[in-house]
Amino acid sequence: MKLVETKWYGQLIQISDHILLGILWVVVSLPLVTVVSATTGVFTTLDKWKSGESGQVCYWFLQGFKRKFILQTLMSALTIIIFFSINRMFQESDVLLVISGYMATMVFTMFLLSWSYRLAKDETISLKQLFQESTLWVLFNFLRNLLCCGVLLVFMVLVFMFPPIIFVLAGGVWWLIDQLMGSRKRKGVWQ
Repeated sequence: MKLVETKWYGQLIQISDHILLGILWVVVSLPLVTVVSATTGVFTTLDKWKSGESGQVCYWFLQGFKRKFILQTLMSALTIIIFFSINRMFQESDVLLVISGYMATMVFTMFLLSWSYRLAKDETISLKQLFQESTLWVLFNFLRNLLCCGVLLVFMVLVFMFPPIIFVLAGGVWWLIDQLMGSRKRKGVWQ
């Protein structure tokens, strides 16, 4: 039996594809105005892998990255403005203001995740429909979205503790978030 035909080798290829996907996301997200587009690229690649199209990490990532690029760049710019504004709220001494800042950050992150996830599923979706479905997804799946934000938070803490871990774990974190967001789809929402 050849090494290439073993199940172990297939698993090793999958792991290396996820690591490459994570590295692509990190590198493409560095300008910050491309973070939403890069996230859509990750979800597009993972969606294509689910439908049986393996490999071609760079191709599928770039296909998702280009989807509604100008709109996603505007969303990324809005994200930067909102997060920096909320960061200013964190510097205040009022506890209520800090708590509301954390809540706004979590809800907006949930919205961005659902936005990218939905756009990865259907590139022909209209802006109005994308906004509506993303908003409904956040409202109807609040606990699942909160869990996804928790995964991202744990990942960020690990990256702050040991920065090179971002290159190894980013693909796996996005895979886990994709699994959490895709499990048990509600009837009428994202079929």
